[in-house]
Amino acid sequence: MSLGLILALVVGGLLLVTVGFELLRMLAAGLRGDRSRRDGLVLRTTLLGTHPPAVDEPGFTSAPARLAALVGQQGCALTDLRPAGKARIGDATCDVVSRTDYIERGEALIVVQVEGARVVVDRPGAR
Repeated sequence: MSLGLILALVVGGLLLVTVGFELLRMLAAGLRGDRSRRDGLVLRTTLLGTHPPAVDEPGFTSAPARLAALVGQQGCALTDLRPAGKARIGDATCDVVSRTDYIERGEALIVVQVEGARVVVDRPGAR
């Protein structure tokens, strides 16, 4: 036999023994009811627990619901909006998109539309 064939047989045998040992360990953990050893091999399907939070659960607020309340409120551009940037509207700092091409930092603005998480602003009095 050649040295390459012997080496391939040894590596293959070690691999089979390792896989077999791991399968036996998982089987033994399952028979004992020890889930902590098995759970590390499978990704969890949820990050928040057994179910996603419902919209009406305490502490859950959706961004679009909060943002929808901003329509009609006035604010100030914190950055140049060309057309996207940041603005302070009430007490909140928001990512916004201007309806016009460019609004300079410090200019007054008004929220004219909210589409999901997209807040559209324009200069007051602009049509």
